[in-house]
Amino acid sequence: MQKIKEQLEGRLNKIQLLKVMFFESQEVINYFDKQVVQETKTEKIQKGYRVKVEYDASTVGEMAKKQEKVTKAVTESLKKKKMK
Repeated sequence: MQKIKEQLEGRLNKIQLLKVMFFESQEVINYFDKQVVQETKTEKIQKGYRVKVEYDASTVGEMAKKQEKVTKAVTESLKKKKMK
């Protein structure tokens, strides 16, 4: 991860680098879960009515599936990169 960070620091300017976040596989899942939790409760006014919407958080099984998908995607990406 540190090597990737160093390479990007050499290629991107400071403004672009501020927009880049570096995560390990588990950290990615936690980051997205936090984003989803923030968006789970919304309140809007539609046609004069107040509408409250609340979404359920991911279950443990769903989180495990998400983690497997992220790990698989990262692994496949690294394999493709090594082949080049």
